[in-house]
Amino acid sequence: MKLNHLSFCLGFISLFILSSAPVRAQQGPLIENGEQKMITLHSAVFKDDRQIIIYTPPSYSTTHEACPVLYLLDPDNHFNLVAEYTRYLSKGNVHSMPPVIVVGIVHKDRMYELTPSQTRYNYEGKLDTGANSNYKHSGGNAQLFEYFKQEVIPYINKNYRTQPYRIFAGHSLGALTVVNALLNYPEMFNAYIAVSPSFWWDRKALLQSAATKLQADVVGKKVLFYSDGNEGSAPGSSFHTDVMRFDTLIKQNTAKRLRAAYVYYPQESHMTVPVKSYYDGLQLIFGGWDLPEISNKDVNRNVIMAHYHKLSDRFGYPILPNQQYMKGWGEWLFNNPATRSNGLSLLEMNADNNPQSSTAFESLGAAYVTLGQTGKAITAYKRAVALNPQSANAQQQLQRLTKHSLSPPAL
Repeated sequence: MKLNHLSFCLGFISLFILSSAPVRAQQGPLIENGEQKMITLHSAVFKDDRQIIIYTPPSYSTTHEACPVLYLLDPDNHFNLVAEYTRYLSKGNVHSMPPVIVVGIVHKDRMYELTPSQTRYNYEGKLDTGANSNYKHSGGNAQLFEYFKQEVIPYINKNYRTQPYRIFAGHSLGALTVVNALLNYPEMFNAYIAVSPSFWWDRKALLQSAATKLQADVVGKKVLFYSDGNEGSAPGSSFHTDVMRFDTLIKQNTAKRLRAAYVYYPQESHMTVPVKSYYDGLQLIFGGWDLPEISNKDVNRNVIMAHYHKLSDRFGYPILPNQQYMKGWGEWLFNNPATRSNGLSLLEMNADNNPQSSTAFESLGAAYVTLGQTGKAITAYKRAVALNPQSANAQQQLQRLTKHSLSPPAL
């Protein structure tokens, strides 16, 4: 259903002036097997207390892996949605992306924090000079980015195991902030999801500067997903044409290092378009993460590691195969006599890649026992026990193997 011009504008204004009251997040589980908590930071940049919401994936507490970080604006609207997308897409049987930490930035003054310039011009391009104007306190993007640079990102890097790959995501004015970060603060993030960016702000000032920035290739080697819905359906609205203009500027610079994709969702409203956009944005950023189809007889550590070396080059940090995923696959292959050597290759690779994992060495030890390679089995189980003395299985297997190897030969 199309909105009339008045209801369309009122919808935008009500969204823009939402006061980001503190989100009531509870300690403990947010999503099955994942955890969230709210942290209060005293900000020297804003000179007040600020809150951030942090989601860690299910594997974070059970492995030693470090994770990319997704920084999300407007967490009161989209935090659970985005966290669940990342959880599902990183599951072992989906494996479309790595596990990520999601950090929601709670806003105290959305109009100020999520606008790149101070202006009194409204959505229609008319001056709003009233004493109660919603626009008089705006243009705080620069301060928000200092908050990221000086306080939020350092806090996350210090207190969590993170990879040097950061994603920045936002909707509406948040998406405008995301595009501003891409064009004017490109050193802060590696990938961007901008859902229905409000290019109308300040008579399209950011859109007008985009051509110069893109032509100068200040953006660098980044990934950008951007989208919009049916916001341009009202008479006189330029919302959709503004996004299309940005898309044209991107396409005119296709020879540059920016990898970008635009999707138009004409059936989605301004408030429903994030549901599809965040999913598709993650799929663009991490497209090709999973291994290509490999037959059981052809799979081995060399084939797999070649794939992950390519991912490492693409994302700019060392990426290894998922430990649990490889353990399960290796055991399955090993239990089939026709692919036993392939399975052993994966189990050995998994132990080499995860030298601090007791379970990887237990699994390898069990394989060596099956093959009758007692010496190698003892070495693997010794490593497992050293890493996890509480493992009853590893202790029992080691004792049995050691006793057997020390027994005198039968006469």
